[in-house]
Amino acid sequence: MKESLIVRLEKELAVIEKAFNDNKFRAELLERPETYFPEGKSILSALKMFTEIFAADPQLRTRIATDTVSAIEGLPIAEYVNSAAEFAPLWQERADNVAQIDFERHINRPLLDAYNQYNTIRLNYLDGTKNDSYEQCNNNYRLWCEVEKARSKFELGVHDSKVVHAPFAIELNQGCSVGCWFCGVSAEKLTEKSIYDRFEKEWKGICSALNRYFGDNCRKGFLYWATEPMDSTDYEKFQSDFIAETGYIPQVTTAVGHKHVDRIKRILREPNAKLATIHRFSCLSVAQLKRVHREFNSVELLFTECIPQNKESIFSKANAGKARNSEFIAYKLGDVSEEVQRKIMSKVSPSIACVSGFLINITTKNIKLISPCPATNEWPNGYRIYADVSYTDVIDFETKLKDMVNARLAQEKALSFIDGINVSNLDNGFCISSLYGELKFEHHQHRDTLHELVRCIQQETFSPHQLIEHLSGDYNVTAQQASDLLQVVSSKGVIEHIRERGA
Repeated sequence: MKESLIVRLEKELAVIEKAFNDNKFRAELLERPETYFPEGKSILSALKMFTEIFAADPQLRTRIATDTVSAIEGLPIAEYVNSAAEFAPLWQERADNVAQIDFERHINRPLLDAYNQYNTIRLNYLDGTKNDSYEQCNNNYRLWCEVEKARSKFELGVHDSKVVHAPFAIELNQGCSVGCWFCGVSAEKLTEKSIYDRFEKEWKGICSALNRYFGDNCRKGFLYWATEPMDSTDYEKFQSDFIAETGYIPQVTTAVGHKHVDRIKRILREPNAKLATIHRFSCLSVAQLKRVHREFNSVELLFTECIPQNKESIFSKANAGKARNSEFIAYKLGDVSEEVQRKIMSKVSPSIACVSGFLINITTKNIKLISPCPATNEWPNGYRIYADVSYTDVIDFETKLKDMVNARLAQEKALSFIDGINVSNLDNGFCISSLYGELKFEHHQHRDTLHELVRCIQQETFSPHQLIEHLSGDYNVTAQQASDLLQVVSSKGVIEHIRERGA
């Protein structure tokens, strides 16, 4: 590795890190990449493109095992690799069976170090976007969301680390034109598009109401769900109003970005938001991924994610929505033990849902209060629906936001443990387990109280007030202690109100 190349990598990293933290600088960089990178090209982007095409293309994964130089010929990374030895032996990983490539053993050290640093910068930025900003947020929503996040962490296990827990998602259309076979939220066919001129006044009012309710947490909201953002020919107008009201640009995930190159380029360069974001391309074929790589320059691709969604990709689909129990998800498990089945399925994400809050559709004037969960027969799309209401105008919209969450916190209906978990008594308490995690509640002095708590909740006839009254009357604890105990268990998100199931 020549020293000049190492120096260039160091300069690239400095520019990239600044661009992740300064949106106006990022817009400038994207507009004039040649000012900061020789010929406007990024070495790190070339490696990023290689990892994406390697993940998508089974022919590349096969060819690279026998002829590395020929296999990478024509790819941007070939310009920066001096010999096949520098790249070998990527093929020694069983890449068709894993979702992550171990680069540690495969690429020469300086290039790998720089790429790892780029990934660290990118992942740190993404982790920062997951953090909640509750200072200006509605307090009841905060209380409700914290419980939902605890339940999600327990139910989804390691997969919860990828969940943003966005406060809302807004559908600008009804349905989706793409029709991905694996859609994790079961998008229906496109039947109605939002026209900005028709919704302008109400839309601005909705953005204002969301900003009052969530404050800076609006930065995690986005304008799609079971929809394709680019289906809305007025998407940029809706986005502009959202930015003007909240200060933040909503993240875009599109499966047709290759058909709307100019539009996506403008979105990437949006200079008016407080923070930038990382937009994503869902690539449904190797050809589509290669076209994205051609249509967007290497610096633009540094600030996007290209997700190979073709069936030959090394990345698995979530076992939810349309893909749930499909032949590409349901492994041949008939001849293996139940324990092995659990280990296999625990590695498959059970949901793509990432909202703990409101799912809003402006064309149907509908609001749902939702939160991620493993896909089940009851919740096949991988999210619970706690409330489902319609609104008439902006005033009613804002009222419904408050009422839906307030109603959840004020429930006095019969309690039950959530579905899909196992509850068993221990000597000094009880244990709750799922496919992805385990919780233990133990206290030597109050073990009988804990056992009775389990019995009462499993009976599914006690409201919170009745349960507290029962425990404090017969089990040598005060009403406050009983309330605190119930709150500890409830805070983990493992209790629900039985009569609300299927709401």
